[in-house]
Amino acid sequence: QDTAVVLGNSDGSEVIAVGVDDVDGITSNDDLRQAFLQTDQQSNDPNAKLCGSQGTGTLTGSGGSIQATIFAICETITPSSGPAVQAVDEYVAGLCTTSSGTQACTIELLAPQSQSQQFVSSLPQDLFTKTVFKGAGPPS
Repeated sequence: QDTAVVLGNSDGSEVIAVGVDDVDGITSNDDLRQAFLQTDQQSNDPNAKLCGSQGTGTLTGSGGSIQATIFAICETITPSSGPAVQAVDEYVAGLCTTSSGTQACTIELLAPQSQSQQFVSSLPQDLFTKTVFKGAGPPS
């Protein structure tokens, strides 16, 4: 990620990342979802796959509402120290326009598969409704 705020618990098993990523040649949120899946397949687990339900939502940019896709990727993550973990990487991500051009505004939630649903349910709704991507707006 180019610009990100990353929060994790003390053992690093649950992570929230809010950020803005460069996206080369991506023109739709469907393409964005596939790009995140391909990245996870290349860097974490070649068998990573989309899982769970998918939907649409809205992120807030200081320049207006950003249409987003909501999806999850199930994958195996092998940390540098410790055993492999079955994990769920959940995203609310949408193409947005910044001073750098078209980018991806993203809220990412990562947790072990066994804790994922409880982790996501424990988060305040304000994380999604009151997070503002400064300098970002809908794609032009």
